[in-house]
Amino acid sequence: MLRSITILTVGFLNIVHAGFHILQFVQSMFMFSYSLSGEDNWAHRLIENPYMSIVWGTIGLLTIYIGWKDFKHHKKHKD
Repeated sequence: MLRSITILTVGFLNIVHAGFHILQFVQSMFMFSYSLSGEDNWAHRLIENPYMSIVWGTIGLLTIYIGWKDFKHHKKHKD
């Protein structure tokens, strides 16, 4: 029973981890759009917003945490 819960939990964390990578891809597209335009547009205003820095920083930290937990699980169980 505990093994099943552990596997389901790690599987769920892998899905969340993958979702964070997708969000980081979106962030990269915003940064790319921002770097190509020299004018003030919606991407510039979004990237310069301090709340977005908090959001992307939180996503980055959660991605690192989930990746570390996944790494430890696979190192321990070899499956």
